[in-house]
Amino acid sequence: MVILSNNEIPEGKEYQWQEQPGFWGRMVDFFDGILPPMVEGGAPVPAASPEMGVDDGNKMSGAGLVEVERVRQYFPETWLWDEITVGDNGKASLSVDVPDTITTWMLRAIAISRDKGLGIAENELKAFQPFFVKVDLPYSAIRGEEFPVKVAVYNYLETPQRILVQLDEEDWFELLDDAEKVVEVAGSNIGSVEFTISPDELGVNELKVTARSNEAADAVIKTLIIEPEGVPREVVDNLVASEGEYQIETFISPFAIPDSGRAYLALTSSYLTQTMEGLEELIQMPFGCGEQNMIVFAPDVFITKYLEETGQLKPEIMAKAEKLMITGYQRQLTFRRSDGSFSAFGQSDEEGSLWLTAFVLKAFSQAKDLIFIDEAILDEARDWVIAHQNSDGSFDPVGFIHHQEILGGLQGKNALTAYVAIALLEAGEKVSSGKAIDYLEGELGEIDDAYTMAITAYALELAQSDESDDAYRMLMEMAQEDEDGLHWGDSVDSSPQEPWESNQSAEIETTAYATLALIKHGDAFNTSRAAKWLVSRRNAYGGFGSTQDTVVSLQALVEYSTDAQADVNLTVEVRADGFSKVLKVTEQNYDLLQIIELPVNENFEIEVTGKGEAIAQVVKRFNLPETEPEGEIISINVDYDTTQVEVDDLVTVSVDLAFNPPQPVEAGMIVLDVSIPTGFEAVTESIAEVVEKEASIKRYDIAGRKVIFYIENMLAGDSISFSFQVRAKYPVKAKGVCSQAYSYYQPEIKGETLSEDITVS
Repeated sequence: MVILSNNEIPEGKEYQWQEQPGFWGRMVDFFDGILPPMVEGGAPVPAASPEMGVDDGNKMSGAGLVEVERVRQYFPETWLWDEITVGDNGKASLSVDVPDTITTWMLRAIAISRDKGLGIAENELKAFQPFFVKVDLPYSAIRGEEFPVKVAVYNYLETPQRILVQLDEEDWFELLDDAEKVVEVAGSNIGSVEFTISPDELGVNELKVTARSNEAADAVIKTLIIEPEGVPREVVDNLVASEGEYQIETFISPFAIPDSGRAYLALTSSYLTQTMEGLEELIQMPFGCGEQNMIVFAPDVFITKYLEETGQLKPEIMAKAEKLMITGYQRQLTFRRSDGSFSAFGQSDEEGSLWLTAFVLKAFSQAKDLIFIDEAILDEARDWVIAHQNSDGSFDPVGFIHHQEILGGLQGKNALTAYVAIALLEAGEKVSSGKAIDYLEGELGEIDDAYTMAITAYALELAQSDESDDAYRMLMEMAQEDEDGLHWGDSVDSSPQEPWESNQSAEIETTAYATLALIKHGDAFNTSRAAKWLVSRRNAYGGFGSTQDTVVSLQALVEYSTDAQADVNLTVEVRADGFSKVLKVTEQNYDLLQIIELPVNENFEIEVTGKGEAIAQVVKRFNLPETEPEGEIISINVDYDTTQVEVDDLVTVSVDLAFNPPQPVEAGMIVLDVSIPTGFEAVTESIAEVVEKEASIKRYDIAGRKVIFYIENMLAGDSISFSFQVRAKYPVKAKGVCSQAYSYYQPEIKGETLSEDITVS
C-alpha cells in the first residue's frame, strides 16, 4: 500500500485538511493550518512600490496581444491524498491533473508492507509558468459592500511587458471603475492593479481576470461568496415518514431581507447519514476547549465502529477517519493536566474536572481499538477518577460541572455517580464501577427526576444489575409521548414561552440516555419511538444543541442503527403549485442523503408510497434587517470608535456583555462571537491583552472574520466590558456585521447585535 501526499507535516504543527473527496475527507477539522510552500492563495497581493509596475492610466488596444490558451481555475489548498496498491514488481503509477496553483508541491509517499515494513520517500513538484496573475479576494462579502479586486501580475520573463489587465463584467456585481487597466512590469518583477466592485447578487459567484501582453497571457477564475446583509436565521423541521400523505411549508418571515430566503429538503432512510455528511459541523459552535474538542472525536469513534460492525468500513474511509481521530487525540492532550486529569482549559484551570476526565476516559477507551492511545494516559485518568470516589461508592463534583442536574443536591450526586460509572464500565474498570453501581442501586427509589433516572437506568443496564428491571419500569413511568415519538424531560410543557424556562439540550440528552437504556433492556418497540423523537430534534448538520446532547444522542442512534435493517423501498413525491419532484429511497441508496431546493413561502404535499420509512428535514434560512429582542437575558453591544478610516488605520472595537436572567441561574460557559467587518483584520496582540487582563475570559480563537472569546461562567447580574483593535486592510464600504453571545450548554439563551457600517478610504 502506498499513500501519496503533497503535505510535509513538521513536528509540533497541526494541519488543516480541506476539500478532499468523500465524507470523511470533507471533515474540515478545527486545527490551525499551514499552506503548502509558495501557494498562490497563501499571501496577499503586494502593494505597489517604486520598483514594481503599477497602473499607468493609459488605454491599450488588444491588437497583437497573445491570446489565453487555458483559463486557470482549480486552486485546492491540499492535493493528492490517494491510496494505491503496488504490483508484484513493487511499482505503481498514478496519473493526476496538476492544480492551477503556481507553487512547489511537497510530495511524500508512505509505503506499508506486511513483509518489508514501512518506507518513506519525498520529492518536489514545481508548477510554474513565467507569466501569471494572482487575484486577491475576500473569502466572502456582503451584498452592497464596495471593495477592491486586487490583481498582481508576475513577469518572470527577461523583457519588460506592457500588459492589458481585464476584469470580465458580470451581472452579479457593479463595476465602479474601468474594466481594463494597463500596467508596465519590468523583467523578473511584479505589477499590480485594482478594480472596485459592489456585488448585488447573492450566492457563490465567479470572477474572471485576464492579463495579456505581446509575449504572454494568463487568465484565472476565482469564486466569491456573497452573503445577504442583516442577521442570519435558520428554522429546521424534521419528519419521519412512512406510507401516507404529509404537509410541509417553507414560509419565512415577512420581514426577511429580499432574496435572502432559501429552503431545502433533505431525504434519507438512515438515521446516521446526515450526521456522517456533516460531522465537522454537528453543532454550530467553536472547538476551543477540552470538551468542545470531543464533539468530532467521540462521534468519529462511534461511527467508525458502526461502519466496521456493519461491513461498510472501506480502507480509504478508515485512513481518513484515523487521521481525524489521531489529530483529535493529540489536541485533546493539550487539555490534560499534570495529575492526569482533564479540564476545559488544561493547566490554566485551578483543578481538573471529574465529569470531563470521565468523558475523555470513556471516549479514549472506545477509540483504542481504532488508533494508538497511550495506556499510561488511560491509567492516569482512571486512577485520578477513582481517587475521587467516596467510601459509599458515590462521586462529588470536582472542578467545573456543566449540568445543573449534576450540580443540584442529592439528585446531582446520583447523576454524576451514574455518569462516572458509565465511563468506568466502558473503560473496563470493574471494582470502582461496581461500588458506584451498588450506590446507585441503593438510591434508585429516591430518584424523582427524568435526567437522573435515565442516566442511572443506562448505568444499571450496562452493569447488568439485578435492579435494572425496576429502573426500566420507573423510567417508562416518566416517559412522555407526542406526535414525534417518546421522550423524557422534567417539564410536560414542551413549548415554554421564555428561553430560560426551556432546556432543550437537557431534554435531548435525557432522551438519549433513556434510548441507550431501552436498547440494552431489549425493548425494540420503545427504542424505535425514542430514536424517532431524537431524529426530530436534529439540526441541519446532523447534530443537536451542544456537545453532551450531541455525543450521547449519536451514540444512541449508532447503537440503534447497528441492529436496524435497511428494509426500505419508497417513492416520495413532493408537490406544490408549479413544482413536482419524485425521489426514490431503496436498499441500494438508503444511506444516501438526497437534497433538493424548494421555493420559499409555499405549502407542499409529500406523498410516500411503499415500505419502510424515510427521514425528511426541511431547512429554511433567511436574514432579518435587525436583531430581535429576546428578553435581554444576554445583552451584547459592539461599537467602533470611528466609522470613517483609511487603509492601515486602527479601529477600537468596544464590547459590552451582560447576563440578566429573571431568575438566579448560572449561564455556564458563554461563547462570545464578535464578527469583523469585510476589509479588516484583528490585531492579535490587543486580543491577547484582553485575555490576560480579564480573568473570566479563558481563551480566544480567530476563525476567519470572527474573534471567539470563551468566558468561563456568568452568574445572574454579571457583566463584562473590554475592547480590542482591528486594522483596515484595503478600501471598502463595509456593511454592519452580526455578533452574538450564547450559553454553550443552553444555546437558546443568547443575545446578538448588528454593528454599524464602516468605510475605509
